[in-house]
Amino acid sequence: MKSIKSLLVGFTLLLTVVIFAVQTVVGFLFTKTNVDESTLSRLRLQAEMEAARLESQLLVTGAISQTIANDVGVIGPQHSEELLTMTRAHLTSLPLSVGAGFWLEPGVYPEKGKYFGPYIYKDGAEFKQTWEYSTPEYDYFQYDWYKNGINSPGGAVWSEPYVDIVTKIPMLTVSHPIHRGARKIGVSTVDIGLKELHEAVGKIRIGQAGRAFVVTRQGFYLAHPDEQKNLNEKIVDERDTELQQFGKQVVEAKEAGLAHVTMNGMAQYAVYAPIGETGMKLVAAIPVAEVAAPAQRLLWTSLSIFLLAVALFALLMNRLIERRVARPLRLLRDQAEQVAQGDLSMTKSEALSDDEFGQLAHAFATMTANLRSIVSQVLTESKELDESAQHLTESANLVDRAATQLAEAVGELADGAGKQATEITRFRDHVKTSEGHVSEGTAASRLLVQDAHESTVAATQCYDRIQEASQHLQRISQSVDASTSAIRRLHGLSEEIGQNITSITGIAEQTNLLALNAAIEAARAGEHGRGFHIVADEVRKLAEESAKAASQITSLVSQVQQEMAGMVGMMNANVTAIGEQVGLIRYGAEALEQVMGSTRRTENSVRQMQDATEMISRSVDAMNTSIGVIEGIASEFSTLSQQLAGSTEEQAAAAEEMAERCDRLGQSSQSLQEKAKQFRVDV
Repeated sequence: MKSIKSLLVGFTLLLTVVIFAVQTVVGFLFTKTNVDESTLSRLRLQAEMEAARLESQLLVTGAISQTIANDVGVIGPQHSEELLTMTRAHLTSLPLSVGAGFWLEPGVYPEKGKYFGPYIYKDGAEFKQTWEYSTPEYDYFQYDWYKNGINSPGGAVWSEPYVDIVTKIPMLTVSHPIHRGARKIGVSTVDIGLKELHEAVGKIRIGQAGRAFVVTRQGFYLAHPDEQKNLNEKIVDERDTELQQFGKQVVEAKEAGLAHVTMNGMAQYAVYAPIGETGMKLVAAIPVAEVAAPAQRLLWTSLSIFLLAVALFALLMNRLIERRVARPLRLLRDQAEQVAQGDLSMTKSEALSDDEFGQLAHAFATMTANLRSIVSQVLTESKELDESAQHLTESANLVDRAATQLAEAVGELADGAGKQATEITRFRDHVKTSEGHVSEGTAASRLLVQDAHESTVAATQCYDRIQEASQHLQRISQSVDASTSAIRRLHGLSEEIGQNITSITGIAEQTNLLALNAAIEAARAGEHGRGFHIVADEVRKLAEESAKAASQITSLVSQVQQEMAGMVGMMNANVTAIGEQVGLIRYGAEALEQVMGSTRRTENSVRQMQDATEMISRSVDAMNTSIGVIEGIASEFSTLSQQLAGSTEEQAAAAEEMAERCDRLGQSSQSLQEKAKQFRVDV
């Protein structure tokens, strides 16, 4: 079971852990940022200082090169022994230098030929002189260090690193032009050994695991911890895209800079700085983990302090909550369990502090005292309630018996009223049946009157229509006579058309013969009658078409004459039939006049019968009204008796229910007494 103590301690610890964790993380991030910035600033400053130190050594080397050039220009190459002695003295002050010399243009010293380039180099602790470079095989004019020096406007020029083919020593050369007056007569050089440069750069320490190396103008590695890369690989040609981009950034840089880059599979901060005017860049790299180490140590220290503080805080919180919360709650819980078991005999609780828990304990004690008083009253009043319930049950039983007797008497009265109402209803049904028959007779008489009247009206209208039909047939007969005369006239005209068509047919035949003769004459005339022959053919065709059309018209006229003859016969037959119909209509009109007289007499008789049935109907209505009044009185009496019987039954049921409730009330009061006795109220 979870306790409020565990909940409070857990919640407080969780809130404390969250607050301190946020504070620790924010402090760590802030401190880490400051430490990283400080470390990187120190790293950048160190790289710039180391680059400046290397630059100072290289500047001294460049100054020695200029001094040798000035010595040669002033003393002259013919005093080469003195110049070499002076050069040897200069080399002793240059720890990075491995050799020096001066190289003249062709024709400057004719006695010595085209090539004149004495060279002093270190051989262990000694300095030796050689003329191996003053040969056509070496031809020093072809090398960049000579070309750059002779073409320099006046200052020292640094070459790219290379391996000398004579001494097999990797080096880089600083060249300076030799002037005699306004003329350039050669170049003086001082060589820096890459081994010595490597040793000088290797002495640079960047933190614990940091290292430094040099990148040339073209991107070659110099003085790199991995000697296989020196003069063999370019940082700008690395396979790693990130490192390659960093190399381009270093080669193109004009001032010091900082970058985050991965080298040798390790994330590192890399600082680069130009080494004077040599074109080389000093790169100092330190692992990111080493830079972040102080912040990591600070983080672990902060976490240790934080965990110790949380443990101490948890212990203090546990003791505080135990004394101020858990113990008072346990006391209240014990008292509540005592009350739950029915023990109300406690008078006061153990003295607690004056805080909210003390107030709660005092309120609980007051509540227990009030509950003890209530239970005592319940015991007393439940006994009185039980006695009252017994008396009330006896009274309810008496009321129930009286109500039962009253209900029986009212039931007998209701039965008598019901029988009387039944007899009245039966008599009323007979009256209603008679009323129905009278109503049917009245309705039938009304229908007869209406039918008789409608028959009279219909006969009158029929007589009028017969008269109109007779007149109409007479007019039709006159129209048929006129149509017959017109058809006869049309028949005569069609015969005249037939005669004219016969004449047209004869003319067409003669025209056809004339056209045939004309065609024969045109054929005899040859070419002169050719046009007339065409006209004759057209005339012949027209004559044939005219004869054909006349024949068709003759056929149509014959058909028309036949149709007209048939129509004349039909019209004559219609005239005869119309005459017969006129005779029949006149006979029907006479018979209809007799029917009209009979219907008028029938209508008068039916009207008299209708008046008699209406009088009978009014008498039946009056009798029906009287019966309805009697039936209403009987029904009202029956209803009242039924209501009275229902009321007595309800009263009896209520008395019975009251008796049952009194029994249940007695049982409830006894149960209440038993439950109240479960509490101890004796103090």
